[in-house]
This record gives sequence, C-alpha cells and structure tokens, in this order.
Amino acid sequence: MINEELLKFQDYLDACSFITSHILRAHVARIIGLISLIKSNPNNVTENDEILLKLKKEIRDLNRAMKETKKLIAESFLLEDN
Repeated sequence: MINEELLKFQDYLDACSFITSHILRAHVARIIGLISLIKSNPNNVTENDEILLKLKKEIRDLNRAMKETKKLIAESFLLEDN
C-alpha cells in the first residue's frame, strides 16, 4: 500500500515539475524577453507601446495558466481521496 502511494506521489511530483519547468517557465521567459526589448530601446515609444500590449497579454496568459494549474492540482487531490 505504501509503495502505491509513493508511486502516485512520484507521478504527482513529475507532473508538477513538468508544469513548472515547461508551461509556467515559458511565460516567464517571454515576459523577461519583452522587458529586455523595452530596456534596449527606451525611446521608441511606438514600438514599446506594442511590446507593452504583448507583455500585458503574456501576464494574463501566465495568470490563466497558474489558475489552471491550481485547479488541476486541486482536482488531483480530490480524485485521490475517492
């Protein structure tokens, strides 16, 4: 019984690791890149306005991904209880 629980927990940790290293990290990397673009040319207002719109979208996407991740984790705990 304990072995089964450990294997389930390992699967859970693997899923969390994947989410963190791939899904959430991708959003963070894009945000960092967009900020770098703004910093590299601070006087280009037109371009920076476009970049800020993309940055805003990326932050919303990251927020959505975090909410979905939280929901998936909560659901996985609920499923394990049954």
